[in-house]
Amino acid sequence: MNSKIFYALSGVTVILIGATIALTPAPISQSAGPGERLLADLDAAKLNGAASLTVTAKGKTFTIAKSGDAWLVQEMAQYPADPDLVHKALFALLELRPYEAKTKDPKRLAKLELEDPKGKDAQSRQLTVKDKDGKVLADVVFGKSNTTNVILGKEMVYVRKAGSDQAWLAEGDPSLKSEALEWLKRAVIDVDVERIKDVETKSMKGELVLNIGKGKLEDKEFVVRNLPAGRKPKEARTIGYVAESLDNVNLDDVKKVADIDFEKHGIGTGTWRTFDGLVIKVRMAEVDKKFWLSLTAEVDEAALLKEKPKPETKLKDADAVRKEAAEINSRVRAWAYHVPTTSSRFMTYKLDDVAEPEKKEEKKSEEKKEEPKPAPATAPEEKKGDAPPAASPPAKTEEKKPAAPERPPARRPGPR
Repeated sequence: MNSKIFYALSGVTVILIGATIALTPAPISQSAGPGERLLADLDAAKLNGAASLTVTAKGKTFTIAKSGDAWLVQEMAQYPADPDLVHKALFALLELRPYEAKTKDPKRLAKLELEDPKGKDAQSRQLTVKDKDGKVLADVVFGKSNTTNVILGKEMVYVRKAGSDQAWLAEGDPSLKSEALEWLKRAVIDVDVERIKDVETKSMKGELVLNIGKGKLEDKEFVVRNLPAGRKPKEARTIGYVAESLDNVNLDDVKKVADIDFEKHGIGTGTWRTFDGLVIKVRMAEVDKKFWLSLTAEVDEAALLKEKPKPETKLKDADAVRKEAAEINSRVRAWAYHVPTTSSRFMTYKLDDVAEPEKKEEKKSEEKKEEPKPAPATAPEEKKGDAPPAASPPAKTEEKKPAAPERPPARRPGPR
């Protein structure tokens, strides 16, 4: 081979190798080695001293503050946050590990959803953690997740430190919640429909609206107890929805119970009773076209089971029911809940929602039976000034003349 050709090919090879190296992403950041954490100064001890988490997303900010052993979402009437979500978010900060350095150009951050989260249409989410003295322990902006660079099944997410334009692809949890509602303990109440004995709803005036129930636990279907004579109930499934209203209820919004005027905006009340003695009372209201309810739990001592329930039933023993009622009250008594229509629509069912409409044919036939006999025809109305028509002479009827009385026989003249 010609030496000139050899050196030329060697030069091309070096250029290609150099280009390949330049295009291959380095698995480390500019300042972090393999396996290093993004927040090297953050450790578990510092996180244990966390007193608040502030989330900024889509131009909105909300704070989750620690109160005793609980975490409360300040912008949601200080309702309890789900502690598992709080611990997960804190742990995610601790475990962020940079894999690849990305852009430093502020104009390109939006492509990774790492723009300023204060913008109204921003897709980024910022998490700021402070201790009880207000000192910042961690401040990170989270972008979109990356599913193309998954390493050994680990999740990847684009991040940057707040105040820095340097973007990173990092190992970490991308599921930081951006809405205050998503941080709440959403579960409100869960009473299994198999425990329900009867349900009674009333208007604000105390008038009965609907009463459904079962005679005994073994009954498969609920019956409408205030069904008028002549009306037929709808299918059993439709009636059963009312009993299921307290089964796995989650909130969509929450307020302090005093912030909803259940007298002024009330639309009714309801009572759900179980076969094992639990009683749930519900007040219902509508404010600005949103359905709200408040709950209280009671125990019907007379209905408590005297013996331990069979394992195949969903019933609870007396002690368990008492504890259940106390736990429900401690959780829900101070709050008013806006719940999904999957629960609220069945709580407000009326008689017409569970009964078939009256058949028109039957109704007409009943009306015909009750119709009065037509009055005899009358003469047309006289015009003013006209003489009344002469009365028609009564029809002549043949009268039989009474028979003449029989005369006594005439005496024959006799001799005097």
